Amino acid sequence: MSEDLRVLTVREPWATLIALGRKDWENRIPRVAAFVEDRPLQRIAIHAGQVPVRDLGAPTAPDGGPWPTSHCGHIVALVTVGKGAVCGPDEFLDSPWRIAGQSGIAMLEPFLLPTPVPFKGGQGWRVLRRADPDAWRLVLEQEAKRRPGSPGSSPGPVPSKPEGAGPGVQSQLDMGQGTPQP
Repeated sequence: MSEDLRVLTVREPWATLIALGRKDWENRIPRVAAFVEDRPLQRIAIHAGQVPVRDLGAPTAPDGGPWPTSHCGHIVALVTVGKGAVCGPDEFLDSPWRIAGQSGIAMLEPFLLPTPVPFKGGQGWRVLRRADPDAWRLVLEQEAKRRPGSPGSSPGPVPSKPEGAGPGVQSQLDMGQGTPQP
């Protein structure tokens, strides 16, 4: 993973849904999507913003699953984005997260960080090493432990929680930060 690892802040619960591999699309204005399209495939960090979405409008997430526990103020995942991961307003419409007529970014190959990393965040594409060297180091350490000997490799998708799995499976996400979503 390069020293220019960038961070994208996403409001909760969307950030954790991306980390779990349940949200495969992030709707963004064309300017933000164009920033990604102009670069080769690369890993970025997903930061759960400080302020969660207040009114989720439904008892379940658009993918039909439950709302996850919130991790506001933490980097929760790494995903792959770049050329081929950006679609125009009328592409990739089979995703329940896709809003027709808007540009956005496909969130490919999510890697859930075993321990979410505290990070202040901010608007725009921030270079993590410059914004917070300690957070950058902690994220890199977790990625290296995932695939020893190949810290820059592109990992596969995060397995989803098995049907009927007990609460222990979800506990890797529960840090006592935030509150469970309805």
